[in-house]
Amino acid sequence: MVVWRRLAASVALVFTPLVALSADVSVYGSANVELASYQDRRPQAERQPDGLRVEDNTRGRFGIKAAEDLGGGMSSFARFEWELSTATNTSP
Repeated sequence: MVVWRRLAASVALVFTPLVALSADVSVYGSANVELASYQDRRPQAERQPDGLRVEDNTRGRFGIKAAEDLGGGMSSFARFEWELSTATNTSP
């Protein structure tokens, strides 16, 4: 009996990657980047150099969605999403 359970578990492990390949997976995202030109009009002692600045209010997103029909009227789904900062090239 134990041998059959081990055999069944081994067969299940072998076919698990094949089932994962049939899942419906989507990758999505957006990046909102703003370039701002600025001039500092404060007195010379307090003034910062004029120039361009990259502004980002952390509105960028990166995500992965997956769905799978398990059969028998059952299905599963997953969704993972992260905020992205394009100004600092990081994830807050």
